[in-house]
Amino acid sequence: MKKLLSLGITIAIIVAMVLTCPKEEDHYKAISSDIAEKSAVLKTIGPSIVKMGVKKVVTVKDYMLVSVGNYSLNDKNGIVSIGLFGHVFPITQDDFWDELGRSIGLN
Repeated sequence: MKKLLSLGITIAIIVAMVLTCPKEEDHYKAISSDIAEKSAVLKTIGPSIVKMGVKKVVTVKDYMLVSVGNYSLNDKNGIVSIGLFGHVFPITQDDFWDELGRSIGLN
């Protein structure tokens, strides 16, 4: 009985993860908001412009249970967001913020 209950809970969690896995647009929005919070200059130019810059350098891969945002900019790359259970968690990457600022002419 305990094995069956454990299996049922595991299957329910997996189904919930698949159904609530954040999409690409959710990553762009979360990363753009995180960037705007960290920089007064980027906050003043507006989230839509920041989001356009983010879309150019961030790619999101959907692994069904979790989605991951990766950046590639000026020979640097890394993970900038992880999405699961309907929420995107931006990961602070100082290299990413610096490179993004340089690419749009702010640094």
